[in-house]
Amino acid sequence: ITEYQYALSDRQCPLDDKIALITEAINKRTKLKITYLKAQDVKSKREIAPYEIGEMKYNDKPFLGVKAYCHKRREDRVFRVDRILEIEQAG
Repeated sequence: ITEYQYALSDRQCPLDDKIALITEAINKRTKLKITYLKAQDVKSKREIAPYEIGEMKYNDKPFLGVKAYCHKRREDRVFRVDRILEIEQAG
């Protein structure tokens, strides 16, 4: 199911479009609404204020990530861009 979710997400909003939306939000200092697929196939809706995008590492494995302030958790978090299923500018 996870692979299906990623494929569906990529058709609806390709990776390049996600990167462009995140970069624009960083430059304009605006918030984004995302639907994020967590490790155990659990979807989570978040409102984030991104401030950095680029290659990051977890357990020495590189991935494309976005550092952002998560308004739900009220703390800085790192999100894998490939696990963002939906993304849009926050109102």
